[in-house]
Amino acid sequence: SFVGAPIGAPGFAITSQIDKSVADLGAGIDLIATDGLAVRVQYDGQFGDTTTLHSGSTKISIKF
Repeated sequence: SFVGAPIGAPGFAITSQIDKSVADLGAGIDLIATDGLAVRVQYDGQFGDTTTLHSGSTKISIKF
């Protein structure tokens, strides 16, 4: 039940299933130019029996 719920308010149960094992996959590439510019692109994935997660990122840096 919630803190501060009125007396007699019904309770509830929260359940969730998680995978016992998952496979993590990551891949990325760095592109570096001679003028000090660099770009990184990254992908990460997590794969299980009932769960699939995808994420990605991009990073741009300039040398000064």
